[in-house]
Amino acid sequence: TLRTYSEAIASIVALQMAQLQILEDFFDVPYHGARVMFGYSLGEITSLIAGGVIPLRCALEIPLSLASDCVRLSEGVRLGILFCRDHPLPLDEIQRLCILVNQLGEGVMGISTHLSPNSLLLMGEGRSLDHFKQQLMETVAQPIVLRKNKRRWPPLHTPILYRLNIPNRAAEMMHRMPIRLQPPVPPVLSMVTGEPSYNSFNARELLHRWTDHPQRLWDVVYATLAMGIDTVVHVGPEPNIIPSTYKR
Repeated sequence: TLRTYSEAIASIVALQMAQLQILEDFFDVPYHGARVMFGYSLGEITSLIAGGVIPLRCALEIPLSLASDCVRLSEGVRLGILFCRDHPLPLDEIQRLCILVNQLGEGVMGISTHLSPNSLLLMGEGRSLDHFKQQLMETVAQPIVLRKNKRRWPPLHTPILYRLNIPNRAAEMMHRMPIRLQPPVPPVLSMVTGEPSYNSFNARELLHRWTDHPQRLWDVVYATLAMGIDTVVHVGPEPNIIPSTYKR
């Protein structure tokens, strides 16, 4: 429901911010001294709040104002996890099949998250995931599994949002948002790019892309490993996809 979704947005961000403050006040671990911060989906917004770029009230204003349309779009949207046990997924072929399925006109689908080299999250309207699975079986030789979840999902980070112009409406609202013209401290690894891409002026651009671009979770996790980081502090509710990815 709209109330549940709106409450989840506000409570997740508030919980993450509270835990960061607890970390500093009770454990003497100042998060501003970390080498980097990052967060999956709403966690990236929390990172920018904590990094001093966006005030908390302003950061919540846009997702809460668009929550009702995200709930509307979730009707008929299903989430699927696509994975291969022994090989990396053929990303170019998967993206090509997504385009072919969307051209059928029976629902839009797209990659929502790059979980790892051999796993993705997909979201699709109607029978689009079924069409994708059929096309996949006919064109890809290696064994790839698609498991669908029966719950409704707000289709963030996918082109399904274009239906109600959510990315552009969010971008228009951000013109009025008092975003500080400074890089976040500590630097924030963006799930849009997989890199520490935020500078003193591009937060609006990256957050616009955040709405409909896939989350590059594996690229961000790989970046921290390549930097030699050996301690990661997770804040927010559990279960959570980030600790699970590190454990894998």
